[in-house]
Amino acid sequence: MKIGDYFEETLKFDYQEMITFLDIVKDINPTHRLTPEELQDPQKRASLTVQGMFAVSMFSGMLSRIFPDSLNVSREATFVRPVLLEDTYTISLKVRDIIPEENIGVLKGYIRNSKGKVCIDCNTRMRNEQLFGKKD
Repeated sequence: MKIGDYFEETLKFDYQEMITFLDIVKDINPTHRLTPEELQDPQKRASLTVQGMFAVSMFSGMLSRIFPDSLNVSREATFVRPVLLEDTYTISLKVRDIIPEENIGVLKGYIRNSKGKVCIDCNTRMRNEQLFGKKD
């Protein structure tokens, strides 16, 4: 792993998965839920806001595939624009720095909508001795 390495995936949010997440964290905010009737209305579905931490958790999944056996040390997310259920997104991560004496990789991530606009700006630190540790 080296500074500048870049990873990108396409992302689409699933309503039922989000509802499961909301139920687990006991989030009852109606801005993230639709009635069964509203669920059938394409305009209502298109305007539904994805729960922010559910969206941010997509970085965890991507990181686990790129950096298996790594530990997330910190994550900071800024919500720039709403993430809407019916849009398609690009999630990206770039290695910005490596701190070998701490086995840490510093990554910058974004979730961008189909128009290329940043919706979530994310900073993450991962610990992995093999990937980010001192090289002999």
